[in-house]
Amino acid sequence: MYQYIIKTGDKMTIDTPFCKSKSDIKEEIISRSVDCTHMRMTYPNGFIVETIALLDKTIFETNRELIDNGNGHFTVSD
Repeated sequence: MYQYIIKTGDKMTIDTPFCKSKSDIKEEIISRSVDCTHMRMTYPNGFIVETIALLDKTIFETNRELIDNGNGHFTVSD
């Protein structure tokens, strides 16, 4: 897994041109508490993103490396 940490208030966008509809993404809430939400999103092509949203940061864990395109935009590597 690859890990990316974004401070609260910063923006991160993962470009997913291989997914045409949000309804194709399987979303699961793994756990939720007052100060933490842990979710997993599984795309039709097998790409997985887990997010752990804390009060001061969000941790993104992916099964494929992300390419930083600048300005908070990332592309999934093949």
